[in-house]
Amino acid sequence: MLTFTIGIAKGQYQNFSQFNFSPDRVNPGKYLKKDEAALRTVYRTVNSNVNLNLNTIYASGTYPLSMLSSDYSWSAITFSVYNDATTQSGLFNTTELNIGYTHMLQIGEQQTLSFGISARHNNKGINLRNYTTGSQFNPGLGFDPSIGLEENFEDFGSIYYSLSSGIYLKGTDLLNKKYFMGISFYDINRPNESVLDRQSAIPITLQAEGGYHIYEDRQYGIIPSFLYSRSGGTDVLTIGSA
Repeated sequence: MLTFTIGIAKGQYQNFSQFNFSPDRVNPGKYLKKDEAALRTVYRTVNSNVNLNLNTIYASGTYPLSMLSSDYSWSAITFSVYNDATTQSGLFNTTELNIGYTHMLQIGEQQTLSFGISARHNNKGINLRNYTTGSQFNPGLGFDPSIGLEENFEDFGSIYYSLSSGIYLKGTDLLNKKYFMGISFYDINRPNESVLDRQSAIPITLQAEGGYHIYEDRQYGIIPSFLYSRSGGTDVLTIGSA
């Protein structure tokens, strides 16, 4: 039977890298349950000053392909929508659409290997249409928006596509303890993100995660885990426990 789950909107760190809320931004090959559809939403707001507030909404979901499912393999389509923008002036704006495919293989009685690929369409830029220039100032009348800006503000934007892939292993060891581990690569094609018609290739991002269920029952569990990310010469390691 097909089940459907809806995630509650939650706030988190600005890069949306917490894999329990936004797994496809950590590993597009992350394990997905068989015959389960899901929708997750994340919202973030940052009040930097009076005129520059940042609002971000992120929603992602998965839909199983039951027709391709079997006892030993199944698959799903993943998708996400992301928008990051400033309020009031609307100076900065980023919109992202993602579509992906994840395939799971039952490689043992209690082991599952999954892998996935995803493609993202990104549209980002600087919107200066709400701003005025000295050429629009009419002495005695103030700024007249019907007068040309005498500036070309349409060039402050970038549209690019990004490719990512990942592999994920989940299973149970000889001590009957559950474990999971995965590795992924984002922006494999190194797209140009410059909004000034220059070359600014996005570095490839490597991410690795893993965890081990030391203790678990119906109501309580101890699951230490880690998330490692490397991009552009910067390394970030997060260690915690659930």
